[in-house]
Amino acid sequence: MRKIYLVFTLFACAVLFLSNTKDAKFVTNLFLLGGENDPVLPEVPYDYAGISFPEHLVDTPYGRNDTTAFDNLSNEAATLGRVLFYDELLSANENLSCATCHEQHLSFADDTPFSAGVSEDTERNSMQLNDLGWTNNIAFFWDLSHGNLEEMIALPLENPNEIGVTDMSTLLVKMKETSYYPDLFEEAYGNSEISLEKIQNAIGHFIRSMVTFDSRMDQFGRGEVVFTASELSGMELFAVDCQVCHLDGRHEIFEFLDYPEVIEFFPELYSNELEEEEDPGAGVWSPELMGSFKSPTLRNIEKTAPYMHDGRFETLRDVIDHYSDDIEESEWGMIPEGGFNYSEKQREDLEAFLLTLTDKSFLTEIRWSDPFTRTVSNSGLEEEIYSTEVFPNPSNGLTYINFENINQRQVMAYLMTMDGKVVRKLSTHKNGFVTDVSQLPVGMYVVRIKNGEDFIDKKLIVQK
Repeated sequence: MRKIYLVFTLFACAVLFLSNTKDAKFVTNLFLLGGENDPVLPEVPYDYAGISFPEHLVDTPYGRNDTTAFDNLSNEAATLGRVLFYDELLSANENLSCATCHEQHLSFADDTPFSAGVSEDTERNSMQLNDLGWTNNIAFFWDLSHGNLEEMIALPLENPNEIGVTDMSTLLVKMKETSYYPDLFEEAYGNSEISLEKIQNAIGHFIRSMVTFDSRMDQFGRGEVVFTASELSGMELFAVDCQVCHLDGRHEIFEFLDYPEVIEFFPELYSNELEEEEDPGAGVWSPELMGSFKSPTLRNIEKTAPYMHDGRFETLRDVIDHYSDDIEESEWGMIPEGGFNYSEKQREDLEAFLLTLTDKSFLTEIRWSDPFTRTVSNSGLEEEIYSTEVFPNPSNGLTYINFENINQRQVMAYLMTMDGKVVRKLSTHKNGFVTDVSQLPVGMYVVRIKNGEDFIDKKLIVQK
């Protein structure tokens, strides 16, 4: 008892002493950086398994769609997958999650050409994750290198520059020691054993449940809305020129082929008609497919800029202009030499149709939201971030970025050069970040603190 009293007295004295020193604010903010949150989940799991395949998407010009994509979804496994997807505990430094590069309000994409990894930028643009369970799911990743969703999930987890799990056994021990994972695995799989295979499977359930079936285009297909003349013209133009490569779903025409046979039989479906460059795309694993890249779903395409595997196009109009004006003859190309030569009105109509593919409800739907919050409500995402401080400033080493995150929601921090290039990306549910800038070139940087669509910019000087 005396020992406990002595420890408490020494701690209290230390706090009183530090509160009267010049660096009191620094020490106080260090305390704010501590602490952990458990996920906040509903007593009854959200309904992930009750997805019905829309009737208006069953019959297509290329045969009937595979409507069985959601037959085996589990509410409990998807709930576990949701926690895993957002949990920074899984990363090597416990400061990254899948959601760091796949943000819900961006349709689980990123808004930079390349995402900031653990030590350097990622090699390619972060793809959106919406509708992966049923559309364009013959192959995954930009380079079409894997034909299985669970394999796709494992690779970023173990990539040392992404989530960075280089020692899976250590991660599994950390997870077993939490207050929530043993119970979540028990509910999902009937026992509390934690394994990589179950982690892959659970995140797979969560991602497969991500559907955008309430876009204006879907409402049109159900007869609930009427398209404008421009949207109708754009839809007709899309059906003729674009749909063969961007046809949502898996259709009867491909039933006799599997991965990677579809790609090898129909390589023209995977050419974006960009000039030859250093990135070989599918040429990494098949020299005959040099320069071939995945054709992603265009659902929610409005929210997933910048576009292409290297994020070279900032707007939808840039992409339309590329296919209209900048096409050169290529081995696999299906587009006429010189492009489609769209008129100004055709470009406007095509863009108007692409905007009908946005399901705004998907961007805030609570089933896919961050569970590491104080409430299970998705309201208040626009909350302000108060009293943001960056110190020391100038800095040549550890730099602290602190703010008041009242509801412990996910907050992103971007460290950018003055011309807007993201050099580092951080994520937290706490009241601040700490980052080492000692290896950055000397100069002026911008620290952008972002919560949903809202952001605050602070300048940071890096010196030696």
